[in-house]
Amino acid sequence: MNDCVQIDKKDLQLLLERKRDSIVHSLSLKQIAADVIALLSIGSSCVQWFNTGNSMYGILFAMVVAAGSFWFFVTVSAIFSGWKNKYSHEQLFADIEGISRNEHPFSLMIIQHPKNRKILTVYDRRWDMWLLPYKKAASSEEGTRADNREKDLVQEYLQATFNIPNDSECSLKLRQYTRKYSVSDKVDKIYYHRFFRIMTDKLPDTEEFEINGNKCRWWTISDLEVDPKTQKNNAEIIATVKNEVL
Repeated sequence: MNDCVQIDKKDLQLLLERKRDSIVHSLSLKQIAADVIALLSIGSSCVQWFNTGNSMYGILFAMVVAAGSFWFFVTVSAIFSGWKNKYSHEQLFADIEGISRNEHPFSLMIIQHPKNRKILTVYDRRWDMWLLPYKKAASSEEGTRADNREKDLVQEYLQATFNIPNDSECSLKLRQYTRKYSVSDKVDKIYYHRFFRIMTDKLPDTEEFEINGNKCRWWTISDLEVDPKTQKNNAEIIATVKNEVL
């Protein structure tokens, strides 16, 4: 088992910038107890000074009370801040370990109907939104051999998922590395995307339909560009499809 962690400097910097406000100096119980005892001790001395009737001691008493109140406020604020952020060293380690992993390869499928050139999306229950069909790629290995192997796997996926024949037009249009924030894992990840463009008339041309348990919908690229959820989660992907794939 390899216990070494290799991290890209830029990835680590992005993580620490994002977590900057959550990383706080937490107060230990000993520190809190020491502050409380010190405040009680000062308070007791101030009461004794005040009872002497000396005006100078009265002024000093007021100053000490003000300083003690501020000290108490700072202590309580620090406790509240630490409780609110709750970002432990275990969480920081998990986030650092997350960005040390290798890139995540995926194959994205841009399926179009030749009659209207609309783009197929599939409803994803997990994200509660329409997504381009995708699958986890076998690897992020580059080269013609790896691309052809992945193309074969994509065609198998299309056949099994959408009943699209293996002899349908399917071409690799783009390979792209993308650094993107993963909402589910709450870390930045590096994705290796292969964009495959598929032309087929074997799917229904109605706006919405279901096939093999998958709820599908045709979109124009302009509709995807203004859909709020799509733009919030996948604006970069849609821009890449429009500018470099279609």
